[in-house]
Amino acid sequence: MEYVMRTARSARCTTREREPGCTCCCHLKSAVTISPRTAHFSVTGGLSIHNITNVSKTRLAIKITCSDNSLYRVTPVYAIVEPDEVLVLNVS
Repeated sequence: MEYVMRTARSARCTTREREPGCTCCCHLKSAVTISPRTAHFSVTGGLSIHNITNVSKTRLAIKITCSDNSLYRVTPVYAIVEPDEVLVLNVS
């Protein structure tokens, strides 16, 4: 089974940069990067470890949401990530 992580969403704020040549609010650059973007699980389960990096110049509060809590367990659910800090995310 493969699970692809969506693009990170965050609240609109004036500190985020826009994509080059864009003036709308839809194409603001994401303040975080997620690596790796996919998680692979066998039928019996497993653990997938991901890194969330704050690439902005401000500290961010993060809340992880999951489409099905009976299939996936994500830790941590809430976190504060300082600028240039890497948060380890476990999906099992």
